[in-house]
Amino acid sequence: MSSIASERSRNEMSQSPLAARGQMVVVDAKSLEEALAALNRPSTSWLIANGRNFGDFETIALSQALRQNKTLSELSLAGNSIGPDGAAALGCAVGGHPTLRELYVQKNTIGPVGFERMARGIMSCGGAPGLRILNASDNAIGPTIPPDIALPCLVSLQLSRNSIEEVPVALAECPSLHEVALDDNP
Repeated sequence: MSSIASERSRNEMSQSPLAARGQMVVVDAKSLEEALAALNRPSTSWLIANGRNFGDFETIALSQALRQNKTLSELSLAGNSIGPDGAAALGCAVGGHPTLRELYVQKNTIGPVGFERMARGIMSCGGAPGLRILNASDNAIGPTIPPDIALPCLVSLQLSRNSIEEVPVALAECPSLHEVALDDNP
């Protein structure tokens, strides 16, 4: 998430965990229970659960709820402890989600196996037809990127600080991809 969007969301959320912005309801979940409740509300369009120490167990539970949700457009799980199992479950939930446009999972512990499983899950469960932005920076996913992550609708892929040494040709051939952030990789 850009620093402007991050700052905006922090300011908006400082008063209440639930805030309305026009037609969009933004929820800053402080716990797994709040996050699950938000995903069960059709009015929630942006769920923020950053820095909540969510690991694989919590991410799998969120992924199961996300599969039932049909209205979320933005999901931010930055700064948690998501590992390979949580990333795989999240990938499948995101792959089949009809309205999710932005996914922020930077600063987790996904690793190379988890990122590959997440990419495979996205592709095998529907290909994330609406996903435009994916930020997976700071997850130690290198040295390579799985070619499955070249999603057909992806506009921005942020993979900074991941020890990436090799980028697949599929990314260069992805027609909608306008930004690939690879800052601070070897």
